[in-house]
Amino acid sequence: MPDSILLNIVVLGLLLGGMVAIGYLILLSKRLGGPDSSGPARPLNPMQDALDAAAKEPAVNDGSLDFLGHLNRGNELMAEFRYDEALSHFEQAKALNPSDPNVFFKIGRLHLKKEDPVKAKEAFEAVLAINPNKTEAHYELARIYMTFGKNDHAMQYLEAALTVRPNDTELLKLQVKLLGRKNEWDNALPIIERLLQENPNQLDLYKTYAEVLHRARQFDKALEAYKVLIQNDQVNQFGYWAKIARIYLDQNRFSDAVEAFRPVFSEASPLAKDSSLRTQMAVCLCNEGVNLFSQKEFQEAMALYQEALEFDKDNPDIYFNLGKVFAVLKEFPQAESNFLRVLALSPQDSYAHYELAKMHDQKGDMDLALKHYEDCLRFEPTHARSAFGMGTLYGIKGDLEKCIESLSAAVRLDPTFVDAIYNLAVAEEKIGHQKKAAALYKSVLDLDASHVEARSNLAYLKQELQEG
Repeated sequence: MPDSILLNIVVLGLLLGGMVAIGYLILLSKRLGGPDSSGPARPLNPMQDALDAAAKEPAVNDGSLDFLGHLNRGNELMAEFRYDEALSHFEQAKALNPSDPNVFFKIGRLHLKKEDPVKAKEAFEAVLAINPNKTEAHYELARIYMTFGKNDHAMQYLEAALTVRPNDTELLKLQVKLLGRKNEWDNALPIIERLLQENPNQLDLYKTYAEVLHRARQFDKALEAYKVLIQNDQVNQFGYWAKIARIYLDQNRFSDAVEAFRPVFSEASPLAKDSSLRTQMAVCLCNEGVNLFSQKEFQEAMALYQEALEFDKDNPDIYFNLGKVFAVLKEFPQAESNFLRVLALSPQDSYAHYELAKMHDQKGDMDLALKHYEDCLRFEPTHARSAFGMGTLYGIKGDLEKCIESLSAAVRLDPTFVDAIYNLAVAEEKIGHQKKAAALYKSVLDLDASHVEARSNLAYLKQELQEG
């Protein structure tokens, strides 16, 4: 072949190869966002492309997966928290095999993960329609009905599961919890004791055991159980001390409760600022103060009331009790200040009004005393002593009509109120109602035969009535 022809062929080949290469580059330029593309350019990233493709994978595939394939893919997606995609695969599996209870069970568990107990309930019920002995479905339905507050329904499902697996630990633990919801702690106790005997080293079971003992009002055993927990679980000791304090509080052992609470409010305790526990501590201190007050240990009572305010500064009962101590100690300005603080926190507190009325009555401030007696009766119309105080003050002021009205109210409220009956008799005698007064004096003597003034007044009236 002549050299010229060979050269032409080579040149032609090079030209054709160059055109193909240029065409490929143009196509590649368009795919990458070149000058003729509609989007911005970006570098190639094969790994990112694969991730994007996986993220855009349709929930229901093109039919290449069989029943087990959908089931396994759904499990994988569920483990990755891709619940909607997992549900699509489970639904595909259900369509391929609608009589398999495991598919419905997985759908039920998935709906629980999605916090949709209604759809979960429907799925677990479908499981039992296919396999009535599926204990796991009974267990899940029991838990769902507990969240609905339908404890009787929950117990029906749980008992069905226990019929099949009577020794299942998880089922028995749920039974204890459910019996507690129904306030059947005495029935829960032998079950938790059995579980603890079979699993002696499970700390959570021992915690439940201590709680059940407390709720079953087996206080001494509960106290011992919490003390064991304190020794074996130092990390949570402050919570156990709070439980011990609560047991003492339930027994009205306020002094012991205070001492049990003290570690809870130490600097090392993470519960030191818990508002609910602080309120309970204030209650314990206040009630122990009441005990000391009744024993006439007034200074000791005052110290506890003042400490109680450190835990609950807005509790009107504490201020009321402080006011009572100051009143007994004749420190009236401090007493009045505390009673007024009660009314600032609880304006309708009738007892604070009554205490203020008594204080002003003793000081001779009749108008202010009458106001507080009236306020007391406004908020508590059955308060006989306020009616008596009002009637007595009206008598002193000479307003016998209001005096008789108030004292009559006091006697109606408390027919055994000797002082009210006697004062009413005196008032009736002053306005000339001698027979009515005599009958009232006789009532006083029927209740208190040693009442000297009533006996003397009655004798005088009898003489006057005979002479008249």
